[in-house]
Amino acid sequence: MNPDLRHREKWPNIPEILSRKARKVCRVQTITNRLPVLQWIPQYKREYFFPDIVAGITVALTAIPQGIAYAVVAGLEPQHGLYSELVPSFVYFVLGSCKDITIGPTAIMALLVQSHALKSPDLAFLAAFLTGLIILAMAILNLGFLVQFISIPVTVGFCTAAALTIASAQIKSLLGLPGRGNEFIESWTSVVENIQEIKLWDTVLGVSSIILLVSLKISLMASKSTIKYMATIITAAREALGM
Repeated sequence: MNPDLRHREKWPNIPEILSRKARKVCRVQTITNRLPVLQWIPQYKREYFFPDIVAGITVALTAIPQGIAYAVVAGLEPQHGLYSELVPSFVYFVLGSCKDITIGPTAIMALLVQSHALKSPDLAFLAAFLTGLIILAMAILNLGFLVQFISIPVTVGFCTAAALTIASAQIKSLLGLPGRGNEFIESWTSVVENIQEIKLWDTVLGVSSIILLVSLKISLMASKSTIKYMATIITAAREALGM
């Protein structure tokens, strides 16, 4: 063989590559993987319908006020929160692969888009559209493994900072204060400047709601630990009697 030919680059066979990719995409397995609804719809049973209705109503009662709240956090009108809860649910019905999940806006997304949405709501719509395109491209290119390179300390730090910023932005609403400041320092500066305008009943309602929610959580955790402790005692007693 001529040595010069061994090191000569060959042009790729573009038609063959495209044909191979097309055959792979048009396979039934590929289509069902990309559209999971085609996998579970044939296996859906009639007895699942009523529990699904109950689950849907339960999730909606949580998702609707949550979406409205996140829209306010993002600096948008409340109805935009309803849109962000409604439309993704129908899309995920076709493209979703996990049944134990709720789709919609999150606090961190609302916080990230806030600075742009305050300038113009159109920028928030553009950000949502571009985000969808990027996620779609990453799915097509199988780039999900990149998430593994995000370390846990980075994720924890980001979530903690987001939680502090969001909580600080809601202090004004909790105390019934005027003013608009959604950044951490701006929120507390606004609270200090308008401290004399605190509305008593707004504060009482907000603090009472927080106390109620925390109390319910503590009582639920206590009841779970009590039930677990009683189950342990009963099991030990049964084993002792069996001996």
